[in-house]
Amino acid sequence: NSGLPYERVECLALDTSGNLWLGNFDNSNYTSAIVKFDGTNWTVDSTNMLQFITHLDIDGNNRFFAGTESEGFSQYDGASFTKITTSNSGLSLGGGHELSIDDQQEVRAINDQGYTHYDRQVWTNYDTASSQLLNTGVLGVVQDHTGNTWIGTNEGVIKYDGSTWTRWDTSNSALTNQYVNAITVDPDNAIWIGTNFAPFKFDGTNWIDYFSNAGSNISDVFVTDDGDVWMGSPGYGLNRFDRISTWTIYTPVSGGNFQAGALDKNGNVWYGGNGLNKWDGASWTMYTTADGLPWNFVTALAVDTNNILWIGTQLGLSKYDGTTFTNYLKQNSGLTGNYIGDIEVDAFNNKWIGTGSGISVFNEDGVVLNIPRQENSQESNLRFYPNPATNVISIDLLNPAAKRMVLTIVDVIGNELQQVEISKNSTKIDISKLESGVYFGMVTTDAGLISKGKFVIQ
Repeated sequence: NSGLPYERVECLALDTSGNLWLGNFDNSNYTSAIVKFDGTNWTVDSTNMLQFITHLDIDGNNRFFAGTESEGFSQYDGASFTKITTSNSGLSLGGGHELSIDDQQEVRAINDQGYTHYDRQVWTNYDTASSQLLNTGVLGVVQDHTGNTWIGTNEGVIKYDGSTWTRWDTSNSALTNQYVNAITVDPDNAIWIGTNFAPFKFDGTNWIDYFSNAGSNISDVFVTDDGDVWMGSPGYGLNRFDRISTWTIYTPVSGGNFQAGALDKNGNVWYGGNGLNKWDGASWTMYTTADGLPWNFVTALAVDTNNILWIGTQLGLSKYDGTTFTNYLKQNSGLTGNYIGDIEVDAFNNKWIGTGSGISVFNEDGVVLNIPRQENSQESNLRFYPNPATNVISIDLLNPAAKRMVLTIVDVIGNELQQVEISKNSTKIDISKLESGVYFGMVTTDAGLISKGKFVIQ
């Protein structure tokens, strides 16, 4: 009863004249068309057609944009499609397998071509064509507290200081295997590296092999707010190290096949793999689809600033408030895909969600993306980490003064809350008596202010 050539309509859009446009296709014959309906007449264009148009949008200038399931993103001028690719735009392939957020709240994501850096204003891609990355096998990326980027690849570890690329592998380091699955940085600015043979710590000079403590096939390394380093392996479970002498291993009764871990603000340890497992200090509890999870294989975990647990699975994202699971799929939310590779939470409680099809950002109170860059040299000289923090925060002063220095902490309305005399460029400060919120730190000498910065207490 219409001019539609096929029954299946996947997407709709209206142009500025009120014409209806449809993405239309036939599953059985793998044919498709873009169809225009002006209220009376049907116009069908099936020439040069991209297969399976799943999204169609038209902007205020009547520019048509089409998204497909497997052939990318294109612009349609009413007669033909022009594909938008990595070579003619800022797009990068993938970009959701692994994410990291640095002290300045800038985001890095690995993708099929290397990694992408988002400074909250501009996306920059690094791959074999634009950098000295050895290959496209990037498996992890993190920025340390002095601004260096560390990249885990299947040919070793690479450090990028903004101009020079330096690589360590089995030929020039203590690494016994150069296939790096995961990488992170601790509060002392040491790099922790998970390889197929063992986890390693590298302080810039010395390498330490922790195979005897945490085993092999390390799939994840991360640092919690208390400064502890965690290392997970599908075969060896989840290991926690206080960076001094104490190791604790967590293995659910079910075995768990470790994929992801997290520590919430109540001290509960969350272990993801075959189901979601919680250790409360006395016993294990396992959650599955019967309890409300969207899927039983958990691939990513993160705790936000409100102590809400976010769970990534092979089939969607879930939010757990301690009582109820709320599930999100591509079909009912802004997720770019249903396979969740990683979840990271920034200082603004944005949830950065890496999927097999890109990155989504979610915040119940409104996403905060663009933040002012720190152009003032006083601000750029001072870094707080971890940021957000809980009981203890470290500061790095990149250009310390030779004279006596005092750090003053003030709240958002200017009340002076704490003063600490510092004598070196890196100092740890007890902030356990301060309430949750945003604070500012100012470093002064007898001559006046030399540096300032901002941090968040959870």
